[in-house]
Amino acid sequence: MFLRKEILKFISLAVVLVLAVALLSLHILDNPEKPLSGLAWISQFKGSSDVEKLSNKYGFRDNVKSFISALKDAGAIVTISSTYRPPERAYLMYYAWQISINEMDPRKVPSNSHVPVEWWHGNTEASVKAAREMVKEYQIVHEPELQSNHTRGLAIDMNISWKNNLEVVDGMGNSQHILSSFDGSNPEAITQLIRTGSSYSIMHNQTDPVHWSIDGR
Repeated sequence: MFLRKEILKFISLAVVLVLAVALLSLHILDNPEKPLSGLAWISQFKGSSDVEKLSNKYGFRDNVKSFISALKDAGAIVTISSTYRPPERAYLMYYAWQISINEMDPRKVPSNSHVPVEWWHGNTEASVKAAREMVKEYQIVHEPELQSNHTRGLAIDMNISWKNNLEVVDGMGNSQHILSSFDGSNPEAITQLIRTGSSYSIMHNQTDPVHWSIDGR
């Protein structure tokens, strides 16, 4: 009788141990250790500066190509820095900004199944430092958005410069005179450039000088 009780006791403990290991395994699978935020993420989910990566919804890609071609034909220098931005990259940029600039609690950042990043470094100082480094390396100047024309392929960031007066063919086939403005400091010249861009249905953003999109946002 005593031996039987000991055997049953041993079996019970074994069952409990097996269940505990199973539950622990499930917990580990559901909560894997995620890489910490920081500079290592900058090279992930890279965006594009290729015009071909833009969406042609509403004829946007074709219009951008025509606008750029007209500018170059007139003697302007066009340097493209960004076209399509993957949603995953937008997520990293957005929350890096929220943590470092808007003082969001890193522990309250919603998870993203496609971006297994851990924003919380164990303390606020380290978490904010990592986010600040990301913002700097991403070269973010204006507060990014989770969903934007960039993630839809309907925006382009490009610097446009020129020395002499330009004669640019607009989207209607008419020649537009644009005054000299190599560094973009001539307000009248910028207004003329923006007007020409709009003839191609490419709208300029009022607060970000290099940002053009389907609707100006």
